[in-house]
Amino acid sequence: MSGAVLTVERAGALTTVQDLGRPGYAHLGVPASGALVRAAHLLANRLVGNPGAAAGLETT
Repeated sequence: MSGAVLTVERAGALTTVQDLGRPGYAHLGVPASGALVRAAHLLANRLVGNPGAAAGLETT
């Protein structure tokens, strides 16, 4: 890890922070949620050197 940092000065109204969600808890009433495209989320984290489960920004 290089210690690089990304600072978001202003996020748009449709920008959300997403992770891989909470699969396996539907029986408790918790929706899976998470990134819309799981493969893209994992690839984006890999490209910047983050763990796959790290949160990322998603825009619509």
